[in-house]
Amino acid sequence: MFACRYDPTMSSGTAASLPDGLAVRDEGRHLAADDMAADWEESWHFDFISTDGEVGASLRLGRQPDRGLAPVWGCLVRAGHPLVHLVDHDVPLVRETDSIGARGEGIWVDAVCETPFDHWSVGLEAFAVALDDPEEASGRGRGDRIGLGFDLEWETDSEIMTFKLPGAKGYQMTCRVHGEILIGSETLTVDGWGGRQHLWGLPPWSGQAWCWGGGVLDDGTTWQLSPDGTARLGDRTALIADLSSMPQSLRTGDTELDFAPLHRAPVLLSSSRPMPSVLLERRLVAVTAADRSSGTAWLEWSGSG
Repeated sequence: MFACRYDPTMSSGTAASLPDGLAVRDEGRHLAADDMAADWEESWHFDFISTDGEVGASLRLGRQPDRGLAPVWGCLVRAGHPLVHLVDHDVPLVRETDSIGARGEGIWVDAVCETPFDHWSVGLEAFAVALDDPEEASGRGRGDRIGLGFDLEWETDSEIMTFKLPGAKGYQMTCRVHGEILIGSETLTVDGWGGRQHLWGLPPWSGQAWCWGGGVLDDGTTWQLSPDGTARLGDRTALIADLSSMPQSLRTGDTELDFAPLHRAPVLLSSSRPMPSVLLERRLVAVTAADRSSGTAWLEWSGSG
């Protein structure tokens, strides 16, 4: 069982047409294989961009059962405002098997699957820091303390892409997103697009190149780049992309998307394991296509750990 308000007697168009290898239960928690339990992790990632591209936010909830931790990474970027940075690698793991969330000092997160592969709701109440220089996010992260809250809904609006990596697998999709974001004493009513990803297995951002991205063009076309390098634009899937560096463009068939950075929101992934820290470079980017359609998207990349 997991935190899902789902009646299996009712049909779900998305859940009824899942890619091979996925089942409704995959929206919930997974068990670690015995031979990789010490390093095994699971994460649920949600991101958002307002329709006008002026506001972007993201949240990743992790599970590290062997270490008893539930790391949380989040951010908010806005034109003309500091980066709001939320990273806590040491949140204690919630042991209840049906819970997807985190509870720690100055942080509360609850993610609920309302309908598998169709609809999730996410609540966040936390203290973050406002950083005038995003470079601080990859260092000590010193800034002004500020309250950050999400009351947001993710509703699937694309095909589901699955992917496999050495020792890990997962899936992702593009979503419509709406709700409220609280920042300090300010409340933002938001509506726009975003993505959702679920990953379990060996942490892929340590020891190999990692990349993920996705967005929506102004003509309504959705696009996704999965961590195995496969790209999809609308209903077209491309060959493996080069993940050796942060993508500057993406070609799918006869269409090419160009990316221009707008905001940085990097995350320094420190580790108590015998491996070096990893910088996960996250950017909100402007996207333009050869046919002059455009949009905004999240991209993240890390090189070999």
